[in-house]
Amino acid sequence: MSGDSTGESTGASVPALPETPILLAPTPTPETSFELSHPISRVSPSLEEQIFTSGHIVRASLVSATPSIEVVPGDPGIAPTYRALHLLSFAVHEYLKGNGPNEIVVMVRGRHTHLTQSEARVFADLKLQQRNTTWDNRQGILFLKSSTMPMQVGHAERSESLSRNETAFVFTLSNYGVETEWDYSIDTLSRAWLPAAEAGHPDGVSPDPSKAKFTTNGSASPSTLVSLAELLSGIAEIEDTLEAGAGMAGFARCVQDKIRHQRHRRAVPYTPYQHSMAMSSGLAAGTEIHRVGPFVEDPTLSRFWITGTDSQFFHTFVEEVDSNPRYGYDRVIAILRPLPAGSYKYEYRVQRVRDTPCGFVPEPYLEGTVSVTAPAGTMHEAFFDPGAWGSAVGFTANAGILEPADFSVNGIQTTIQALTWESGVVTMELSTAMSLAGRSVEFIALDGSVTLSLSLDDAESQGDGSMAWAVTRQPWKDGDQLMIRIWDTAP
Repeated sequence: MSGDSTGESTGASVPALPETPILLAPTPTPETSFELSHPISRVSPSLEEQIFTSGHIVRASLVSATPSIEVVPGDPGIAPTYRALHLLSFAVHEYLKGNGPNEIVVMVRGRHTHLTQSEARVFADLKLQQRNTTWDNRQGILFLKSSTMPMQVGHAERSESLSRNETAFVFTLSNYGVETEWDYSIDTLSRAWLPAAEAGHPDGVSPDPSKAKFTTNGSASPSTLVSLAELLSGIAEIEDTLEAGAGMAGFARCVQDKIRHQRHRRAVPYTPYQHSMAMSSGLAAGTEIHRVGPFVEDPTLSRFWITGTDSQFFHTFVEEVDSNPRYGYDRVIAILRPLPAGSYKYEYRVQRVRDTPCGFVPEPYLEGTVSVTAPAGTMHEAFFDPGAWGSAVGFTANAGILEPADFSVNGIQTTIQALTWESGVVTMELSTAMSLAGRSVEFIALDGSVTLSLSLDDAESQGDGSMAWAVTRQPWKDGDQLMIRIWDTAP
């Protein structure tokens, strides 16, 4: 909301300025506060974040708005300063989260202090006159936390506008990064006070409060609405999440970091570092594709790992490259097995220790693409992970893996339906019988070596599209991770 008064006039009374300032303790930093960078401060917190950060959420109606000031003690020998504030008295109809009295006072503090009480009083009075009163006559949802600056009870310093039975609160997340700290009523950045969307009833809501809707964005057109039922559901979800991690060290902080991270990503669109590499097919497992470093050993980091479409073909590890016990660590990404021709994608992720209790995993640090090219003269390449059944070892429709199994010869498509070794014979069965004269097939092991090479000219045709070779020594075992390459050496 702007600082200008707009819309209907308030029905709330505005008492006279208290004669005696409120004496408050020095402002400590609450544990739940955020140090918001400029981009984040320009993005509204989600309702999830607002619910999580608020100790109390109430459905209430404004009773009065009072200007006042507080004394801000200085260091020894330094005169105190004075801060303008507003005291908003509310009648509470319902506690959606937390509990407390039926009447509360919410304190809104100015960001700057003044040298004299009179200056602070004039400023507080001026800002109260400039308040946007559009929503004052409507019931609203308030997101609050108990004040971290307790009032001095039973002394002359206590404001006349606060009785002994009233509890002081402050708006949660309000006034963070907002152009003017007095825009607390409803704002796209603060969302400290969500007024009822409906007018026409004494309290601004329908006769059935459970069906009420509240506006979450004062400048949107049309305004974004949230129902009381949706708020209650969101509160229950947060409470269930925290209950699930109760007793786990750092769990609540982890959830808070996750929610805050989501707002940061809305403020600053993120694109992981892009890395691409070209390599030849059939290279040995362990072939390096990317290296970052050197790094200093960082105890705040929990783990590094690979995800993504083709993550099963890559792994990452830390390699010590310097004798210094704290410095000289490279993070290396390498392949786990020889790769056939194709394009492979992976993601490199990093997780902090503090993100592990709730399983929070940020976006990938790096997105990589590896383009693999086969040597000239190659007809087909595939992954080959043989399985076993009975005395046979290899690939059939019921065992092992051969991917991809399809290839073409002179425009004719065929499929390798079986590739087996049994009783000293290697057999390759094709779905379409065709001449493969002049071709050969190689089997490549994890270390990139060719463990077996078979000439298709030497194969014995079985008359059903299959070919056989006498190989007395078992060329592969169940569970091996191989690669096959069919050479097109025919003229």
